Amino acid sequence: MQNPKILHRIYFANMPPYEDLFLHYLDTWKAEMPGYTIMQWNTSNLPLKTGNTWVQKALVDKQPVFLSEYYRWFVLKEHGSIYLDADCEIINGKKLDSLLNELYSTRAYEGFLGIEEKNNGHPTAQTVALKPNSDLANFMLMMYDQYLSGPLWHWKESRNLLGPQLITLYFLENGYTKNNGYPIIDQPEIHANIKIYPQEYFSPKFGLTGKTLNYTENTCVYHLFSNLNINHHADSEYAKEKKQARRFHELQEYLKTMKIPAVDHSHKESFNKLLNLFKKILNKLYNVFPQNNIIRKLSSKIFKLCCLIYKKIKLQTIKL
Repeated sequence: MQNPKILHRIYFANMPPYEDLFLHYLDTWKAEMPGYTIMQWNTSNLPLKTGNTWVQKALVDKQPVFLSEYYRWFVLKEHGSIYLDADCEIINGKKLDSLLNELYSTRAYEGFLGIEEKNNGHPTAQTVALKPNSDLANFMLMMYDQYLSGPLWHWKESRNLLGPQLITLYFLENGYTKNNGYPIIDQPEIHANIKIYPQEYFSPKFGLTGKTLNYTENTCVYHLFSNLNINHHADSEYAKEKKQARRFHELQEYLKTMKIPAVDHSHKESFNKLLNLFKKILNKLYNVFPQNNIIRKLSSKIFKLCCLIYKKIKLQTIKL
């Protein structure tokens, strides 16, 4: 199956907050993903006349965030490729393109997403790539059509009936029960026909006012976490962050001025490579000189050397 090269974006400018606050993020989509078609979905080109009560209530209440919650799965089912929230910036298009090409060249899985934060394992409903008519898209649409199109509308926020939590139901229904369906991972894993990437890929910052960055050479998407469905007090830090809608490099500069270290965790990969080399050397030495005390002392010194090199690598990758 060929990569259709579509970037799906949903924004309803005829509903609050009306003004598109994230057009400067859209500029990065164009710059980083040449050759991709950007599909900008809104009330003019989506089938809004549907029997789905969730959709109708979102239209009446003018709640565009919850319209998007439904229609991202609709467009992914129909067209495939990748959906990104409007407040997502693409910072490494080559990496994202390679992930999409890998998806469309394999039968091992039919979609991918990430996790919002390493310790909570919430799947990234803000960055989802799927092949057309995927199991995940069909499951999510079924949830909105059969279970959420009724009184549960009133619990959508108070009971977290939102994308990340609903995706975990898909994992649970398909046999992934670890951590109650929330993938807490350090390496990519495939579960329920979906490849799940660690936090660093699509969510280097967690939360609107997050001050910790988890990014590496694998990071390809930055998500602001604007939470447009929440009306923050005008003087709050949340409201200011939302209004500023910093680009990723601007956030890095801001953290520098605040003396907050933003750590590039790529040193972990370098250290792992060093350790693997160390293990290979030791295995060869043990095979040639079994039960040799000199080899044991040498291995201890090599390990200490690895630790010193690791510390130097780590210090060099802290951006202050």
